[in-house]
Amino acid sequence: MKKEAHYSSFFSTFTVNIIFVMLIIVGAAMIPLLSLQLNPTRYLPSITISWIWPEAPVRVVEQEVTTTLEGVLTTVTGVNKISSSTFNEGGNITVEFDKNVDLRAKRFEIASLLRESGKRLPERVSYPVISMNMPSNQSGSTILSFQLNGNASSAYIYNLAEELIKPALALIEGVYSVNIYGATPQEWEVIYDQAKLAVIGVSSSAISSAINNYLLERELGGASEIVRDGPEKRTYLTLEGNNSETFSWDRIPVAKAAGRIIHLTDVAQIKLQEQRPQSYYRINGLNTVNINVNAGRNVNNIKMAEGVKNVMEKLKNELPAGYSIRTSVDNTVYLKEEISKNIFRAVLSVILLLLFVLAISREFKYLLIITISLVANILIAFIFYYLFKLEIHLYSLAGITVSFGIIINNTIVMTDHIRFQKNRKVGISLLAATATTVGALVVIFFLDEASKVTLTDFAAVVIINLSVSLAVALFFIPSLLEKIKLAPKFNALAIRRKRRVARFSERYLKAIDFIIRYRVAFIIGAILIFGLPVFYLPDSLPKDASGQTQEEDLTRFQKIYNKTLGNKKYVQDVKPVINKILGGTFRLFNEKVKNSRFYYYGSSDETVRTRLTVNIGLSEEGLTIEDLNTTCEGLENMLAAYSEIDMFTTSIYSPEEAMISITFKPEHDFSIFPFILKIRIEDYMNSIGSYHASVYGVGKAFSNQVYSDYIITSYRIIMKGYNYDELYGYAEGVRERLIESGKGRIKEVYLLGADYPGYIIGSQNRRMSRNRLGMDKYFLAENNSNVAFAYSEARKYSRGTTTLQSAYIGGVSAPVNIRSLQSEEYDYWNLTNVPLRTPAGQFVKLRDFSSVTSEVTDNTISREDQQYIVTVGYNFVGNAELGRLILDRNIDETNAMLPLGYTAQSGLYSYSWDENKTNYYLIFLVILIIYFICAILLESFVQPFVVICLIPFSFIGVFIIFHIFNITADEGVFAALILLCGIVVNATLYILNDYNSLRRRKPGIPERIAYVKAYNGKIIPIFLTTLATIVGLVPFLLTGRDERFWFALAAATISGLVFSMVGLIVYQPIMLKTSRASHSGHASRASRASLAGRVSYVSDEMMRRNPGSEATLEE
Repeated sequence: MKKEAHYSSFFSTFTVNIIFVMLIIVGAAMIPLLSLQLNPTRYLPSITISWIWPEAPVRVVEQEVTTTLEGVLTTVTGVNKISSSTFNEGGNITVEFDKNVDLRAKRFEIASLLRESGKRLPERVSYPVISMNMPSNQSGSTILSFQLNGNASSAYIYNLAEELIKPALALIEGVYSVNIYGATPQEWEVIYDQAKLAVIGVSSSAISSAINNYLLERELGGASEIVRDGPEKRTYLTLEGNNSETFSWDRIPVAKAAGRIIHLTDVAQIKLQEQRPQSYYRINGLNTVNINVNAGRNVNNIKMAEGVKNVMEKLKNELPAGYSIRTSVDNTVYLKEEISKNIFRAVLSVILLLLFVLAISREFKYLLIITISLVANILIAFIFYYLFKLEIHLYSLAGITVSFGIIINNTIVMTDHIRFQKNRKVGISLLAATATTVGALVVIFFLDEASKVTLTDFAAVVIINLSVSLAVALFFIPSLLEKIKLAPKFNALAIRRKRRVARFSERYLKAIDFIIRYRVAFIIGAILIFGLPVFYLPDSLPKDASGQTQEEDLTRFQKIYNKTLGNKKYVQDVKPVINKILGGTFRLFNEKVKNSRFYYYGSSDETVRTRLTVNIGLSEEGLTIEDLNTTCEGLENMLAAYSEIDMFTTSIYSPEEAMISITFKPEHDFSIFPFILKIRIEDYMNSIGSYHASVYGVGKAFSNQVYSDYIITSYRIIMKGYNYDELYGYAEGVRERLIESGKGRIKEVYLLGADYPGYIIGSQNRRMSRNRLGMDKYFLAENNSNVAFAYSEARKYSRGTTTLQSAYIGGVSAPVNIRSLQSEEYDYWNLTNVPLRTPAGQFVKLRDFSSVTSEVTDNTISREDQQYIVTVGYNFVGNAELGRLILDRNIDETNAMLPLGYTAQSGLYSYSWDENKTNYYLIFLVILIIYFICAILLESFVQPFVVICLIPFSFIGVFIIFHIFNITADEGVFAALILLCGIVVNATLYILNDYNSLRRRKPGIPERIAYVKAYNGKIIPIFLTTLATIVGLVPFLLTGRDERFWFALAAATISGLVFSMVGLIVYQPIMLKTSRASHSGHASRASRASLAGRVSYVSDEMMRRNPGSEATLEE
């Protein structure tokens, strides 16, 4: 009986097969346990502190609160960046930390600091709210949103959702939280009459102080209590407030006037009511509350969502009459679409790969081995996905699908080598190929944090798949081949193939002679085709000079550079030509990436239907959210009269913005009614002068919006400094110089508190007026007064609202809101004509010693790392090049006069290439890693250089294809370039490994013959593996170029692989030494025939030693 060859050193064939079968079964069992997510749930660790200060202007909030809190936060360690945004009545500070910090500990540290600094904050400032955003947060994203609506108040609907729906959903496995919002909470409203207070001589601030003092509850501290005949005890003393069930408003004393105590109810009316709404949301005119269901991290979102939907269907039957629930957001629909799309791609890739293998091998047993190995690779990889807690989302799905074509390569190479060579010595080559690809992907972990969040799982999935495929190729494939025998073929076809190889070898040797003879020309040609980055050279040195650098301040090199490469004639006339000639394909790709815009379009969970949308915006200042709500209710009443309408939803986001979305019954979707309704809505909105509207969805879009209501800037100068007043003064100087230098082309210059993209129109950069009250200091001095006293007198007539702590009365806990009966009235006449008392007891009017000026602003103050930011924005009428020239000149002049710590820079739109250029520089790190891996495996410093030279050659294919077909460059391009670095070197490694092995066995064989022999032995597997990778990526191209990430990844990888084969065939032999014959150029036909004969001799020898093998495949 013939003894079986055992390729496994430690285990028998049977044992190895059983181990892998068990791993396959375990991997299949892991599938339901994997975390399916729509997008990565990793986040960068940060903490946001926010607060409100009712009625406080932005400048006061910034000085009294933002500056104080930022100063406190600078003592926190591990901080990367602190940025703040201050606006009228509030602000927020965002603290970004290093990725490895314990954010919970930092939150505790910040909370302690805020408690200590709370005493330094003004009285009416709310206690800062701390929110965390960290990688280890257990909460995932919102998966489902429902809308509960009914013919009742929003507060009643809210209570129904809290009592009936929330407890039922919270019990479902995988649900992290259920949030309900949309109802207006209640409040205690205290309304006082300002005129009445003035008669009895009580200020409005006395009311808020009286309520605060009455409800005050404070911890006074701890002490040691000495007990007779016993040990000391630690005790604490608390000041008990009057906030109890016996609380009564009429018990609160306010002041003493005319010999009697004035109580709160004597000067104010108190009632419990709903708070003034901040937004509205209705469906078909009925009040609605929203219910958001959040999934935990590492949870199967689809499984969790199905459980939630089942529970909601049951709850619908328990609702009172007149109530309904609808699904507003279902992110699992998009997730299912993407999973289905990826399953289609994966299945199509597998089918194409298997058909390709069958077409090449023409053996079903060979196909069976490839299929089993592919299934084993994927299912075993699932085990590691679960162990490393990887999420299955869009990017990781891309990694899985892309891996199909790559992991099958190891199987093909190992199978063919065992089949024809009867050994596993190709394992070193497989290890090298896998190590280079893994080494290339590891660099993704060195990306900036934002890019790493999206690409980490992609890299991890591919690395796991490659590692598993290497283990399968080294251990499972040899054991499998002992059970599924592949009989070697020896027939006339093999003989004909051997003869074709001999003829090809003769021709290829001639080509190698030609390549070596003109190797310098070939190298120069390749460099010029790839391109030199001469277009990065600056027009002058120093590159960031402000234009004020004196000649004597320049270094010798800078002077020489400016006279040559910085010469005006060279820069304007010669440099563009040089850039085109020497820039090569790299210049084309650089321009493509610089001008790429990345857009992302999601998916809808609803069937495509006719939808009419009405956007309503505020046209004049001073109107409230109630006014906008009244306008929307009028439109809703009109829509309710039409039976053709299926549903209309009203969303009022703020006093300035609202939207009404209208859908129709299916039978009217494509009728003329939507067009008729659009005309009637336009007529209705044209009759309302205070609001503008945009109506679109059918027919030609309508808008009566006047964009003069918004700040629109095409040029911006970003100024930064540590003192806001000084910075603002410098910005005003820039404004004056811009208007002067514009020569009538710059009409108006705005000073804004944030760096807005000037071309975006939205509520954030709406024109707002900031009023400045200036007082005559000489007038005040003549009346023995000052600004502080005048302010305190004017403050008595404040008509603002004040929000205090909550009061618990009759089982209801609600905040206390104090406002004047005259708070809704505000005009300059009343303000400036109110009588104010001087220190001497006389009465004057505010208009006698003050003036009010108004300026356009956005009422925002921004800071970043303690530096204030002021944006100088304007429009320029004229040529863009002239506008840029004026912008740069003003920036240079401003920087020349700014003191240390203040800067001015251009605020023109920066391309994504400039923002993420550092990521592309990491490709050089990838190449360096591959070089050292190859140096270790090949034991040479020269040959690895030949290996990595194939990488830029493959990039040429990417550059050319993206330019010719105008493909948008996004994150997929970067992932493809990293992938190509690891893939294209594999072919060279296979050939060089055989080349070195042959040279060691036969030192006397000429280099070119050894190279051709190694080339003949590996070119077929190389072609097979390359084509397998390309075939696996073809389904990504079939989905169209609108697919973000996927299409660019596939197009770049395929084009790079194709051009790498050109480099492998043409440029790889350049490393060979020049022979005498080829060097003299007079090699005889006999010598070439002798060389070809020696190659044929080697093939014949192999055929005689192994008559059952196809020498053409390996030898």
